[in-house]
Amino acid sequence: MQVTINNKKVRLNTKNVIGVGGEATVFKHKGQAVKIYTTPDALRDKKLRAMHTLAAKLPPEVIAPQDLVFDQNGKQVIGFTMRLLDSEYVEIRKLASKKYRSMTGITARDVGNLFLKAGQTLECIHQVGMIVGDFNDLNLMFHSNDVLYIDVDSFQFDQFPCLVGTEAFIDPALYGHDLSQSPHFKPENDWYSFAVLLFKSLLLTHPYGGVHDRVKLLPQRAMQQISVFDPSVKYPRIAYAPELLTDELHNTFEDWFSNGYRGVFDLAALQTYIHSLKVCPSCDATYPVNRSHCPMCAAVVPVTVTQAAASKTLLQVQGEIVAWQVAGSMIRLIAHENGKAVYYQLKSMSLINKLELFNALPTAKYAFSGDYLIVSPAPESDDLMVLDVSGTQPTALLKTTTEQFGNEDRVFGANQQALYRVASGYLMRGQFRYGQLVEQPIMAVAENQTWLQVDPASERIFGYFRAFRDYTYWLLKDTKRFDVRLSPLEQTEFLIDMQIKFAASNVLIMHHTQLNGVERIRLDEIDNKGRLLQSLIINEVSDLIPLDAHAYAQNALVYATDSGIVNEQLDTHASKTFEQTEPVVQQGDRLFAYERGLLILSDKRVLHLTV
Repeated sequence: MQVTINNKKVRLNTKNVIGVGGEATVFKHKGQAVKIYTTPDALRDKKLRAMHTLAAKLPPEVIAPQDLVFDQNGKQVIGFTMRLLDSEYVEIRKLASKKYRSMTGITARDVGNLFLKAGQTLECIHQVGMIVGDFNDLNLMFHSNDVLYIDVDSFQFDQFPCLVGTEAFIDPALYGHDLSQSPHFKPENDWYSFAVLLFKSLLLTHPYGGVHDRVKLLPQRAMQQISVFDPSVKYPRIAYAPELLTDELHNTFEDWFSNGYRGVFDLAALQTYIHSLKVCPSCDATYPVNRSHCPMCAAVVPVTVTQAAASKTLLQVQGEIVAWQVAGSMIRLIAHENGKAVYYQLKSMSLINKLELFNALPTAKYAFSGDYLIVSPAPESDDLMVLDVSGTQPTALLKTTTEQFGNEDRVFGANQQALYRVASGYLMRGQFRYGQLVEQPIMAVAENQTWLQVDPASERIFGYFRAFRDYTYWLLKDTKRFDVRLSPLEQTEFLIDMQIKFAASNVLIMHHTQLNGVERIRLDEIDNKGRLLQSLIINEVSDLIPLDAHAYAQNALVYATDSGIVNEQLDTHASKTFEQTEPVVQQGDRLFAYERGLLILSDKRVLHLTV
């Protein structure tokens, strides 16, 4: 793609794509990010020219447009340049993930400080005369103590509207409005979205999360102001206890979500909350100093076993489980315990090995291949470290590298037989022989634009190549490639996350996407030759179950809820809830078929369940 920047012709290469959204593609070019619209038009041209003059007034925490980007003839504005963020910056939605919080050690005080800064920046944005509008968990980025606003070109100002709002975060007062016709957003609408994000990041649930017997959907609950604090709502087990908040901050949230208050969020209440926190010596949770006891410790309920659901605890860790592989009868885990990464190996429901490895790495990514552990230490590094974990002490074996997918994640995976990584334009298959990694290239891939997931139990890999907004899907089985055609994304629909589930003869591709501000799940089931068997879309994802939490068998998904384990048929949508399992599972638990039953993997324990 050829464009014009500062009166110079510039060629943008597909290998340098670092992000794809509903309306634009972002490239890396000479130390900058370059955002190019899929369908540029006169309105965007006019808005960007006007915004360009305001950008200097915005604080540095706002990643504003710098230079305008024109078409190859140098006439129409088709995008802009902006500051390129380091790969350490991640979306604020990560703060609502218990696994991420556990891995990184981010505390409630850290969350509070990040949002205090975000609130102060929001005040500056409003002072300039701009409104964020589509204020959601994808357009705030953070790293360490920094929090940044992105997607600034969608901001509302003057006569230029913000064209869309994300359903889970937009003020219900704006439901049903055609946002594209005129400026509808007010500063108080931004502060509502800010309150939702803060609430979700502190308590790990949406303010209208949980389960209500009568009012099922999040937008309906928001319209009727039935918050998760309402006595008629079943509070999510995975969420943090509301008592972790100060009474003042709790009342502030009640005002916003139960009483319909609108205005400026009370940052003083947030600051008081931050200063009130102390650390529990037992569980390391942070909670207000005036509480008589730790709410997290008080919330722990002993697991009971019912007659209809026999359960057996296979492993209880002292910290948090952060990585896992289940292949046949073998279970391999990494837990963070007392600041250390600890390796566990179980076989046929018995612990056979435990090794303390190294200091816990907050953003490490792991893969398991037989007796070998592969570690990618950090997202900004392409290094892969290989350890032999077969003995009584871990042994460093070798070091290699792999590529990243755009600016997002490191590309590698493993199963019992091999390690798969990307190097020099090829997917490499490597086996460990006599302390060496013996590799062969098995498929040419797209440089920096290849994503894949490896079946831990067999020689199957599903992946795709990305070229701008186009995706080429493929299935590799025993090194033979099959091209795959999945249900296509709609014009402005974009991918948030993807997970692959492997069954004996089929593969399920799970897309988490967003279309016009509404999140949805796409499910595509294929056979072992890549032929599409069925597709369906789940639009109601108010309380999203993590994609990697589902167990999958042909035509069926099994997943945990706070009401028990659910078995859902994909073709008929018929589902059955095993209510007798309610005491031993909660939403977010990972499930695997294992030893004539189900393996339940939670934050701290591994449980085997026979129904």
